[in-house]
Amino acid sequence: AIGHGSPPFIPLPGRLTRGGCLVRRGTESGTYPRGSAIVGGQMASGYEEEDQVAQATALRDDIDEIMPGVVADRRDLHEHPELAFQEVRTAGIVADRLRALGVEEVRTGIAQTGVTGLIRGRRPGEGKTILLRADMDALPILEENDVEYRSQTPGVMHACGHDAHTAMLLGVSRLLMDRRDEFAGTVKVLFQPAEESPPGGAKPMIEAGVLEDPKVDAAFGLHIDQDNPVGVIELRPGPAM
Repeated sequence: AIGHGSPPFIPLPGRLTRGGCLVRRGTESGTYPRGSAIVGGQMASGYEEEDQVAQATALRDDIDEIMPGVVADRRDLHEHPELAFQEVRTAGIVADRLRALGVEEVRTGIAQTGVTGLIRGRRPGEGKTILLRADMDALPILEENDVEYRSQTPGVMHACGHDAHTAMLLGVSRLLMDRRDEFAGTVKVLFQPAEESPPGGAKPMIEAGVLEDPKVDAAFGLHIDQDNPVGVIELRPGPAM
């Protein structure tokens, strides 16, 4: 689970260190808090340490650069919510964006409105296939929030954060496409319909073969959590929530 919310002007606690010395403090940008990564629980040495710091700093900078676009995507999706198996507009945006990024083998219409794509690493070696998953559907709830990006669909609202999940995975797709030279193997990005309506869209997507061709070795999902402070990430193997 990832902390949700935006308390103004509070830097994230993450920071880069080299030999015990601070390299780059968490920074702020507008009303959106920024923070840098933490490099390893144990300090590396020599060139390895320098490389880790450089890579983490570059990643943090790239995240800061694309963050306004991620926020804009999330707000657009929030303004146009779609119920389970009706995520036509959302799926169209996802597919168009993946293709524009150069993601390979973008498939649409899986379990009605699901979307997948492949990001193949360029480093030598066979590598594994990792699946990253986000859900897309909204809930049949009337939004009462007084914000400029409130739902334009009466009685339908992104009240569970799937707009954020979709925008985040689009952002991750861009970052991974820019870093294909840094990893071997394949990342399969998957945008699932109908998480909110059991049995939902996961099972029909699996039945449609999304865990094959290439065979998925591990899958990762997340959920934002307004009960956690911004910048806090909780991890566990297996099911969560």
